Parts: sequence; structure tokens; C-alpha cells
Amino acid sequence: MLLQRAKPLFFAGALASLALGGHAHANGQASHVWISKRALTELPEGELDTFLADPALTLMLLNGSMYPDGGYGPVDHPNAHEAAESAHWEPYQDAYRRWIMDTYDQPWSTEAKEHVAFYLGMSAHGMGDQVFDSMFMQRSAAFDPSPLDDFDQLMDYILVDRAGDTEVPQDWVPEESLLLIYDSIGLAYTSQAILDGQAVLRAALSLINAAASVPANITNAEDTYPWASANLLEVSAEGSPPVEAAVVRRYWQVNWDLLHDRGLRRPVLYTFPYDGTANHPIDSSNIESWITIVFSRGLDASAVGNDFFLLVDEDQNPVPTSYQLFYGNDSHVVHLKPTQDLTPDTVYTVTVDPGLTTVHDEVLEGWSFRFSTGAVAPDPINDDDDWDNPDPPPDPPDPSETGTEGGSTQDTSDEGGCACSTRRSPPSPWLLGLLALPLARRRRRPLS
Repeated sequence: MLLQRAKPLFFAGALASLALGGHAHANGQASHVWISKRALTELPEGELDTFLADPALTLMLLNGSMYPDGGYGPVDHPNAHEAAESAHWEPYQDAYRRWIMDTYDQPWSTEAKEHVAFYLGMSAHGMGDQVFDSMFMQRSAAFDPSPLDDFDQLMDYILVDRAGDTEVPQDWVPEESLLLIYDSIGLAYTSQAILDGQAVLRAALSLINAAASVPANITNAEDTYPWASANLLEVSAEGSPPVEAAVVRRYWQVNWDLLHDRGLRRPVLYTFPYDGTANHPIDSSNIESWITIVFSRGLDASAVGNDFFLLVDEDQNPVPTSYQLFYGNDSHVVHLKPTQDLTPDTVYTVTVDPGLTTVHDEVLEGWSFRFSTGAVAPDPINDDDDWDNPDPPPDPPDPSETGTEGGSTQDTSDEGGCACSTRRSPPSPWLLGLLALPLARRRRRPLS
């Protein structure tokens, strides 16, 4: 595989024209990197934890976590936006997973492991965006005074301000393999477009780090989105990056099982409220009264209906709800919205009937969980051991103490590894002059 570099003139022009991009509402690049690093700290001990603990794979994981947004910058290809959009969603990612499984036998070679890490990073990106958009962004829309025009960018500034600079990993992109997957879905694309998109994302990270060091930018973010700025790193704020990380690591566990032909671990990744929790709000006009279910696989929107979801009180009286499959076909997140106030001090049970169909023609098993609107938590229905984590997850290790911030950034390509593009080039000082420009970001899919 030939190693290619982004065209210098294109790269400069792409950065300068990022301001022309449309508004978006999703995680920014700093958040995507942070979420994958956080998810690594939360994996239970086991095969997957051991696999991703290999520092040689961190480079691939982080680049995969960034990759889906590359085409949203002004990449010089007519299919760039469609390529980026496809990479966010499970059909493309599943095609990549199947290609890995068909191409490499186990035990995996170094090259196979690199692809698996990149794939898991891509899956973290797509799932993270869905969780952030459907839960945290929606709460900002309800609680903050400003429209969401600059939400992802300003939240990236807040994250870097609170958590420290985000590592800018050197590029590692398996462009020839990704092109095979685009070909399989009938989308023409090029290696150079892939590389150019990743270069833009890398520069965007440098810009975010620099912008977050300007106090006026942080003040602007806090004034524009006061609730979101105050709650961005709070585990108690649904859809925040720490919550995204908790969902992502469970999604990794599901995808790890699929990589090993073990079938689907369970149909549901995450619920709000958690199974067996208390003090759920009762006011149906409050977004916090919503019930959110994040499924393990992307759903077929044409097969989803209100009949699959039932909310009952402790006397088995049904509560009317409306449902929303947040981003429509392929998406994982369903909101159940009570259409009348809930009753105080009451235990409620949510049931998802078996038979929901995924976009992969899988038929999901049923699922139930319970919660209380009172102060006493009910017993949970599900005993998930290392799966559910209703307690606040541990903080990531302090990089100043561990010396492991970001894992390896060395060139891990060798004779047995993927001959993929690996480049190291420090950001130029002139990038600091572009701080006022909006950064590359995902265009938001219309709500279903």
C-alpha cells in the first residue's frame, strides 16, 4: 500500500474554508478522543480489556474514533459528505467488521489487531454521537437560552478547559481497506480524500486545544450554554461524555462478541433511568421524565412501533407514552415520553416486547427494567454484574503521574502490520490565526 500525504495546497484551503460548513450538533473531535480514552478505563477485566490495553493499538483506536467526521470538512471529492455520513452508522461499520472476520484468521496478526482497534474506534464515534445528540444536546435545548448552532465546538472548548489538552495522534488510516468497504456499498471514494479528511481533523484538534486556552472563548461558551458547560463532565447529566463512555464500552463488548461469532450479548446497552433507581421526575413536560433505551444494534425504523413499548405502574396500570426513534433508520436510541404526569412514590416497569427488528434482519429479545418516582429504589430486574455501572465510573489516571497520556504515538507499522498511512507533522504556528473559524463537524441527521 502506498503511503500518501495530504496535498499541502488542499490542506491549507480546506482549513480556511471550514467556516463555510453548515451548523451541526454532535461531539467535536476532542470529545471523541476523550470518550474513547475514558471508555478504556471502564472496561471490565477480560479479553477486550487485555486487547485494548496494548499501547501499540491506541493510535489505531484514536484515529478510528476521529475518522467518521473527516468528510464533513471541505474535502475535494463529491462524495465526501456521504462517505462521512456512512462511516457514522452501523451498516458501514458492520461491513468493515465482516471484512475483518473474512480476511483474518484467529489468533489475529498484528495487521488484523490494528484493523480491529480502528473499527472499535469508529463504533465509539457513531454511538457517542447518538447518545450525546439524543440526551445531552436535547437537555441543553431545554435548559440553555441559546440555539445549538455552535454547540459541539463550544463544548469541545469546555472539555479541554476542564480536562486538559487533547492529544493530537499522528495519522493512521487503513485507506485501502476502507475503500473496499465503500465499494461494497456502492460509494465511489479515494484514498486521497480519506487522508485529506483525517488531516483536517488532526488540525482541528490542534485548533481546539489552542482555542480552549483563550479565556474569552471559555467565557463565551459558559454564557451561551450555561447548563451544558456546568454539566459536561457530570455523570449525573444524561448523555454527557462520561455517560457516552459508559455506553461506548458496552457497545465495544457487544461488538467484541460479534467479532468472535458469539452472537448478541443482550438487546439493550443502556437505559435512563437505570434499572432499580429512584427519584425519577414525574412532570411529563420535563425532559427528565423521558425514558431512554439505547439498543445494542441499529433498528429498522419501519418495524418499530409504539406497540413494542409498555410502561406500567405497580398495579399494572398502563401509562400512555409516545415513542421516538431519535435518528430514524439505523439508529439505536428510543425515547419514551409520558403523555401524562407520573404518580409520586410509585414503582414503574418498562417492557420492550420481543420482536424488534434491526437493520441487519436480527430479531431482538425482549427487555424489562424498573424505576421509582419515590426516594426508595426498587430491586432491579436485571443482574448484570460487570455490565451495568450505575455508580459514577472512576476518573481516568492522571497523565502527569502515569506518563501514559494517549498511549503510543509511535509508528507501529512493521513487516507484519498494516502498511497504512502514518505521518507525524507538528501543527504550524499559522494555525493559531484560524481560531475564529468553525471547525469540521458532523452535519446533524434530521430527527425521525
